[in-house]
Amino acid sequence: MNNTFNIKRLSQFILRQASMNFTPFFIGIGGIFGILLIIAILTAHFNPNDFGNIFPLGMVIFFASGFIFTSGVFSELNSSGKSYSFLTLPVSSLEKIIGSWLLTSPVYIIVYNLLLAIIYFISTISAGIETSTESFFGTSFLNIVAIYAVLQTIFFLGACAFKNYNFLKTLLSIFLFFVILASFAGSLAGISSRVRWRFAT
Repeated sequence: MNNTFNIKRLSQFILRQASMNFTPFFIGIGGIFGILLIIAILTAHFNPNDFGNIFPLGMVIFFASGFIFTSGVFSELNSSGKSYSFLTLPVSSLEKIIGSWLLTSPVYIIVYNLLLAIIYFISTISAGIETSTESFFGTSFLNIVAIYAVLQTIFFLGACAFKNYNFLKTLLSIFLFFVILASFAGSLAGISSRVRWRFAT
């Protein structure tokens, strides 16, 4: 196999991964979106003043489902039977990394928020509320997407680094990192205060 980057191989790998990962993912996300659609329609009809709260709820689901989806993108490697077929695919390692990242970041962002926009328009039109994409997908939305794109890379790294329970292990690693960072910063602050006290005396 040619180990150089090849667009055709990359596209074929993305289609393969999408067919394998999107079916179970969309079963779960479909149930979540069904509930979110019902909540949005009921809120738009009976309490339109609180309809803006649907957006934060949708973004919470956006982050949570995206991180879980990203953490399981290499789930084939956790199975002895599937790992062999994955490792022997006629695709270079670089193409596997790029293809998996494209699925879990830009493709996921587009698909999720397209479904969220559909929920928004269905609920507002059914309730007779004036639709405005700027009020729902404005500057704050772009900032949220940018934050997700940055944080998603951490969970993508966890998907590459850990073998099992990737999502939970990534969360634990983030927690331990901040604990160590806080301890280090506290130690430096303590040393600095003692040094200033000695010079002062």
